[in-house]
Amino acid sequence: MNKVLKCSKGFTLIELMVVIIIIAILAAIAVPLYNTYSNSAKFAEAKNLIGVLNNSAKLWASQYGDYTQNGGWKGVDVNNTTQESKYFPGTAASIITVNNATSYTLKLTKNANGAADPINSVTLTHTDGQPDPLPTVDPVGLPGCQS
Repeated sequence: MNKVLKCSKGFTLIELMVVIIIIAILAAIAVPLYNTYSNSAKFAEAKNLIGVLNNSAKLWASQYGDYTQNGGWKGVDVNNTTQESKYFPGTAASIITVNNATSYTLKLTKNANGAADPINSVTLTHTDGQPDPLPTVDPVGLPGCQS
């Protein structure tokens, strides 16, 4: 009696399911980590831009006496003041609010194309004679955006 053995070709259903489960587990781990790193990078860019504008404001005040002299410094273009911002574009006029001669607020708001981005805005309020606070992010407590 000769038995003919059949050669199986391809993968079994169980083998394919195991591979799919492994890929799903890796994706479940990788996607949240990527989002955290992405938020962290955007927040770092915003802190950098706010820092440059904050220093520009202090330089202006040291040169002209306060933040409201000579028409203020709101005509400065952010993209000429710093590197071009991918996530927080705009001119200084749309970012700076001069509260009075010794206080101002810087608020970076995400661009219109970033509707799906979780960071809505990053804000810093400076008052002369007080140490600068850390920039705050909206929404508060976003992963990767702790100051």
